[in-house]
Amino acid sequence: MRKSVVWQCVVFFVSFVLIFGSACHAEDMQKDANNTLQQNEEIAQQLPQGKRIMGKVYRDIGPWSDLIECENYQIYLLKDKEPGSKGELIIEATQSSFDVIIAEEKLKEYPYIEFVSKYGNETIKLDEIKDSALEIVLAPKTGVKKPAIYLYPVQKTQILVWHNFKGQILNTYPTYTDNWTVIAEPTGNLLNVKDNRYYKYLFWDGVYAFSKEHYQFKSGFYVKNEDYVSFLQSKLAIIGLNENEINDFIVYWLPIMSNYKNCFIHFSINDNIDGSSVLKTQPEAETTIRVFMEFSGADNINNTQNLPEQKLTALKRKGFTLVEWGGAEIGKGKIE
Repeated sequence: MRKSVVWQCVVFFVSFVLIFGSACHAEDMQKDANNTLQQNEEIAQQLPQGKRIMGKVYRDIGPWSDLIECENYQIYLLKDKEPGSKGELIIEATQSSFDVIIAEEKLKEYPYIEFVSKYGNETIKLDEIKDSALEIVLAPKTGVKKPAIYLYPVQKTQILVWHNFKGQILNTYPTYTDNWTVIAEPTGNLLNVKDNRYYKYLFWDGVYAFSKEHYQFKSGFYVKNEDYVSFLQSKLAIIGLNENEINDFIVYWLPIMSNYKNCFIHFSINDNIDGSSVLKTQPEAETTIRVFMEFSGADNINNTQNLPEQKLTALKRKGFTLVEWGGAEIGKGKIE
C-alpha cells in the first residue's frame, strides 16, 4: 500500500515536471518568435522604402543596326521635362543592368527618371513604371527640320494653333507659348497677335527618336542629283502643295540634298509625322495637308533590290486649309 502511494507520487511528480517543462519551452519558443519578428521589423525599417526600378539599357546606333548593351550611362531624377532641366544623379553606370530603389521622399520631389548617354536619352514618368523589368533603348534622335505651317481661311479669321510634339522642340518662330494665335487672311498672310508682326508661315523644329519600325520603308523613290528639282516640283504638286509652298520647300532642302549624287526619298503624308506631332486649330481646318520628307544618300539607284515606287494620293484643297511641310535627313543606310 505504501509502495503504491509512493509510486503514484513519483508518477505525479514526473508528469508535473514534463508538463511544466513543456510549458516553459513553449513560452521560450514564443519569446524567440516574438524577438525574431521584432528583429525582422527593425531590419525592414532600416532598409530603404520606396519604388524599386530595375532593367537593362541598350543603345541603338542607327536604323539598320542591332541593339547592343550600353555600359556607360547616367540615371537622373528630374522635376520636369523642360530642356536643360537639372536633375539629381543617382547612378553613374558602368554596366548595362541597373537595380535601384528610389526613396519615398524622392518620389514626392521628382516625378521623372532620365537615362542619359552620349548615344541618346530617355525620360520616363515614375508613376507609369510597373513592377516588371525595364528595357531602355537610348537612340540617336532625328532632326525634324523646318516644319512650316501655312493657314488659308476662307475669310479673314482669328485662328488658334496648338502643337503637341512628343520629342524636344528646339526653336519656334514666332515664339510658341501655349499656342499660336494669329489673324489669318485667305492669301496666307498671318498677323501674330502676341507681337503684332506679320509672318508668311509658322515655324518649329525639334528632335525625336523614331522607332526602328519607322525606318522599315515599304516604298519610295530613287532620284538622281540632276532630277531633284523637277522631281520635287512634280511630286509636291501631286500631294497638293501650291507653287509658293513648293518653292519654299525646294529652297530649303535642295542645298542639303545636293550633297549626294543620288537620294532615296520617302514621303509621309497626314500621319502626324508617324504620330509624333499633332496639330489642332480653332476653328478646325476643313483640309489638312502635312508632308514630311525623309531622304538618304544612295550610291546605286539601279539596284534590282530597290523598293517599289511610292504611290502618292492627290489631295484637293477645300475650305479652310492647313498646309505643313518638313523633313529629315536620315543618313546613308542600306535602303538602296
